[in-house]
Amino acid sequence: MKKSILLLLSVVTGFSGLCSSPADEDVPPPEILLEVKGLELQKDNPDEGGEWNICVKGMGIRIPGWNIDWCEEEEACMTVSDSTGRKAPKVQFVSWVFVQQENRVRVFLPGWMPSARSQWVAVKGEVPFVVSCREAVTPPVVVKLAEGASVPLVLKEAAMGKDGSPVDVNATLVVTRYKDVGFAGGEYKKLLELAMRTEFPVSLRDIELKTTDGMPVKHSEWTYGRLSRSWGMEKVEEGELQVSVRYSQGLRRCRAVIDGKASLAGFSMGKNGWGAQGGRKADGAPLPVPMKANEKTGLCVGAELIGLSIENESREEEETDSPQMLFDVELSVNRPAVFGSSADMGEQSLPVTDSTGRTLSPAMFNLTSLRSEYWKEGLTILRCQGKVAGFASPGAEWLRIQGTLHVPVATMQESPVYELPLLNGAKRQIPIPGATSAGGDGVDVLVAEDAPSCQLSLENVKEQKHGGVRVTVAVEVEGVPFDLECFELVDGNDVPLKNIESAGTGHSFSPEDQKSSWYQNFKIGNIDGMEKLRVRLKYKANMETVEVPVDCKIGLGGLLP
Repeated sequence: MKKSILLLLSVVTGFSGLCSSPADEDVPPPEILLEVKGLELQKDNPDEGGEWNICVKGMGIRIPGWNIDWCEEEEACMTVSDSTGRKAPKVQFVSWVFVQQENRVRVFLPGWMPSARSQWVAVKGEVPFVVSCREAVTPPVVVKLAEGASVPLVLKEAAMGKDGSPVDVNATLVVTRYKDVGFAGGEYKKLLELAMRTEFPVSLRDIELKTTDGMPVKHSEWTYGRLSRSWGMEKVEEGELQVSVRYSQGLRRCRAVIDGKASLAGFSMGKNGWGAQGGRKADGAPLPVPMKANEKTGLCVGAELIGLSIENESREEEETDSPQMLFDVELSVNRPAVFGSSADMGEQSLPVTDSTGRTLSPAMFNLTSLRSEYWKEGLTILRCQGKVAGFASPGAEWLRIQGTLHVPVATMQESPVYELPLLNGAKRQIPIPGATSAGGDGVDVLVAEDAPSCQLSLENVKEQKHGGVRVTVAVEVEGVPFDLECFELVDGNDVPLKNIESAGTGHSFSPEDQKSSWYQNFKIGNIDGMEKLRVRLKYKANMETVEVPVDCKIGLGGLLP
């Protein structure tokens, strides 16, 4: 199994001469201090089995009066070591990402992990950044809403010359994506993505969208990249938008200093990290515990710890931190069994202790909403997370989580195949699968008045320009327990269609009228001669609660025997 440790860093600022500044800039740029803010061990690709890694991660905050534009990753220089004296090899890869107003630095160290009994990990070094304290907005330009469409822009003083002085940049704003996508409720909207292409590095701060007559466009932002943005929106009938670009001016270089430690006992502040790829076997790491059959049900259900995060969840509005630890547990069961959607006991707890003998706050698992994930043939996988308030004791070398989770397990069953006209708004009343014995189209059973039934429907049926069709399949059930896993589209021989793509699913429940609704978006590649859509429902039945024992010990070097 692959593993990684992530150290989260955050930005603290002051003023210093570490940064170079152009001659025409009188205001000195800020000194940036990256503090260690969090630590995460994460097992990557748990379905394959493999190696462990370490990744150091930095989390930036906004600096008053300054914008952190990007990190010059290739120039980073730092060292990583643990409390036993083991040092990491030369840093091989540093990446910087900018997500929703937060700057994050990730440092990957493939092939290295701390010693099994380490008490802390230290990080020291420097990471170069580009910052700015000025911005400008381009005059609005009209952009045609078609993939590949582009317009030229001139960005004044948006780049640095060889001597560090500001220079103008010729840029191109490109429509990289404009297509239909499925949103909540099964409704199709448009996904628009704009990207800026330039010869020199620049920093995009925002993009403003308006109609051609100057009215704001309603949209929801999807992604936020350094040189791109994407949004979900209603179709623009005019086929054009008025676009303005806000960008940084007067870019400056400076070097951020890193000098801090992270341990199971915590640190000053921190936030979430993510896994890394590649690595090696960790010292003393045990083999995965084999699944054992449940004495009552005979089902083989296993539990394995695949991740640990130690972090401070910063609450800016309260100016306080909320220290917590997160245990990621992977549950597996032999197919055709699957996990249910919700446990009878929504919130469950497991005891946690550390190597000093101290009993910590319990790990709280919220199992109210669950969804199976299929990661490897023959097994159904479910991942859940337990949260612990607070950190371990100073000097702690490991944590142990031990106890029993009560998890819903069911069998997967299939309904008969039902036909609907391939038309928008097509509906059909069918027996609720599993609630009554009734045939499919081959029998065409009439639904009795007292037999529980539900409505199967087709929505958003739309032919595509390059052939094929998009369609949303939906079902609504009222007052009867039912748990849909997915819809399946089949041919005349009840064999699953091969030329289809699932494009999103959704589920909603109304406690007032006890109505549950499911939908699934499909893209069908070829509909030649297809006048009807044949649908099969796959659902969960014979639900029962299974006891799953959990007993795992983990330190900075990974799992321990």
